[in-house]
This record gives sequence, C-alpha cells and structure tokens, in this order.
Amino acid sequence: MIAAPDTGAAKVWLADLSAQYGRPLPLMVAGHLFGISIGRGDDLVMDLWRLLDGPDSGGAFQRLYATFLELATVERRRPATRQERGAEHG
Repeated sequence: MIAAPDTGAAKVWLADLSAQYGRPLPLMVAGHLFGISIGRGDDLVMDLWRLLDGPDSGGAFQRLYATFLELATVERRRPATRQERGAEHG
C-alpha cells in the first residue's frame, strides 16, 4: 500500500512493504525449501497464509495436508539428495 497523507505543504509518500513482502517472502522460501514446484508455489503460499490468519483456515489445512502428503509420497518413491533437489528448482 502506498499512500500520500496530507501533511500540508509537501506530500510525503509512505509504502507499507510489510504487507507485500513481510509474510509472503518467508512463505515462498518455505515452499522452495520443501521442494514445491513453482506452479503449485502460489497456492501453497496462499494456503499457508490462510492457515495463519484467514477465514478459510480449515480448508487451507486440508489442502496443505494433501500437498505435503503427495510430496512425501513422491520423495519416498524417488529420494533425492539436497543438491539434486536444489538443481531441479534452481
């Protein structure tokens, strides 16, 4: 959010970057560390956000549980080293 409050003679522009980056960036990093594909990363970030403080936290939990269960199933079938996972997503 960017706003220019009325301060009289000069306008001072303020930007609230915490809403844009303060929560989404750590959630995006968490998704990357878990090995979530970029295509599913946005959904993961939104569901993690909803789980923390959204009205649909129950539905978000169910979707996250299904996502992580699927990820664990794939990893059990094809275990990879940390370097291999990083090379796939980097």
